[in-house]
Amino acid sequence: TTSNAFPVSTTAATVGELKKLIKAEKSPEFDDIAADKLTLWRASIPVTVANKHKPIFLSKKIESTIELDPTDYISDVFSKTPKKSIHVLVEPPSQPKDFEVVIMPDDGFVPKRIHFT
Repeated sequence: TTSNAFPVSTTAATVGELKKLIKAEKSPEFDDIAADKLTLWRASIPVTVANKHKPIFLSKKIESTIELDPTDYISDVFSKTPKKSIHVLVEPPSQPKDFEVVIMPDDGFVPKRIHFT
């Protein structure tokens, strides 16, 4: 939602440097995430009272939403930015929701499968 937006003042030259600033700004929430694992998307989402609590969904169909490359220069990506708008969406790396571990016993018995969710 736009109510989760936060400002980041930057003199960063590249998107990669901006990732580091965002990671620092979102501490401790992003402490266990490497800055290079964050995906940044350029966006232009007006912040209004009407959309304050509406969820924001990433969609490649939205023309203004473009994945940013860490080597992009901030000045090239954001030459003009309207006020009262969200300009960057931050996507943390996805975490596996469930996984399976196979334990191979040394004694010749049948392997055990343990499923975690």
